[in-house]
Amino acid sequence: TVGFAYAKKGDLANAARILKRDVEPELESKKDPRLLAPYYLQIARFLYQAGALDGAAQYYQKIPNGLPEFLTAQEELTWVWLRLGKTDLLRGSLVT
Repeated sequence: TVGFAYAKKGDLANAARILKRDVEPELESKKDPRLLAPYYLQIARFLYQAGALDGAAQYYQKIPNGLPEFLTAQEELTWVWLRLGKTDLLRGSLVT
């Protein structure tokens, strides 16, 4: 709840930092991609909105194919690559 309180105040970088420190280890210990995918998507969105585009890209790429969040993550990842100017990755993603 502390992380979401930061997010509501617009402090997305601290919100993501708290979630990464406090929530991520617990979720990753369960090794269940269905639990991790929504979490990774939320962290990626926080980082994107905070302007931490490289960090956002890392989290979008952690979401495995076959999960409901995968296509959303790939779509949002193309925006990250566009903003970063990584046109080679952007073109490859759009082709697939």
